[in-house]
Amino acid sequence: MRMGLLFIICLLFTISCSSMPDTMDDEEATTRAVDPAYDDNEEYAYDEYANEEYSNNNQTRQTQELVYPTGMSVRNTERGKVLTTNPKILFKFASSQMPSTSEAVFAKVIEFMNANPNVNLVLEAHTSNRGEAYPANYELSVERVRLGKKYLIENGISSDRIIEQPLGEALPEYSSQNELRRYEFVIIENQEDLKAYNNFISTLDITKEYSY
Repeated sequence: MRMGLLFIICLLFTISCSSMPDTMDDEEATTRAVDPAYDDNEEYAYDEYANEEYSNNNQTRQTQELVYPTGMSVRNTERGKVLTTNPKILFKFASSQMPSTSEAVFAKVIEFMNANPNVNLVLEAHTSNRGEAYPANYELSVERVRLGKKYLIENGISSDRIIEQPLGEALPEYSSQNELRRYEFVIIENQEDLKAYNNFISTLDITKEYSY
């Protein structure tokens, strides 16, 4: 009698277990939670990538959000972003003496650099095409850029943030001779900017006699 009762209990327990749904063991459950190969994790994997991409884009946006003083803007060129000042610093023919407008323009440039402490500037000096391109006009641009950098340093800008670039008559961007005798300020935010700038400048020929 007792043996029969025990047999019935075992039979009922077996039937009960067989009717329960299949479950994953702990190792399989852990694998499904971290393995993006499972379909139900594809959305999670995509979102994680999207967040990483957004973060990178956000960093890019931050490096591009420069502060520009009133009356100053930027124009995009093949060599990078060039600060546009109004008025410009324009030299007299064959002269390295900075005009009376220089102080006001440099004050804006200094304000820009103080407001954007992680930015460097290429200080370009240019000439018109009157006279001999090399060495006369090139050496004139060397003296102009030297004086410009000296002025910035004397007014609190670190020399490490100013890159001198005399170009003589090799980059005629304007139609009038007067506008060609000028300073230009090119923004350098990172190594990519500097590389792009150097790549462009390497295509110029400072010894060439230009007709325009």
